[in-house]
Amino acid sequence: MNRYLISALLSVILGDSAAAHQLTCPAQSPAAWGTPQTPLVEADVLVYPANIPRPPDDALPYTIFHDQRERHGIVYQTWNMNTEPGDEDQVYCLYTREGKDHALRLDANHVKHCWSELRYQGIKIIEVRFFCD
Repeated sequence: MNRYLISALLSVILGDSAAAHQLTCPAQSPAAWGTPQTPLVEADVLVYPANIPRPPDDALPYTIFHDQRERHGIVYQTWNMNTEPGDEDQVYCLYTREGKDHALRLDANHVKHCWSELRYQGIKIIEVRFFCD
């Protein structure tokens, strides 16, 4: 089993706090936005290749996770980060409020690995957690 997946599973089992990770998507939208806080609904990894102009926001360069596993109604996804020299890696934390999507972008150039935990109830995602180390 992938050592990062084991780390993610232990984090859930042992109740490891998000504060112990180098980078996290906050569980709630930032209070500094000045609107009622809403929960994290999605988190993705963006990679901007070196020496290529950035695309517009409606064509963001999402990457696909490297591994995905499901256990007891939780889907774990993992990403290997900063694998190409010169690329710029970001984490894209998505929140929805008043029917509109709002994103928080976090610099992820200093991390080696990220994972998400998607908790489901039936087919509906009820909680998203995202961490990087």
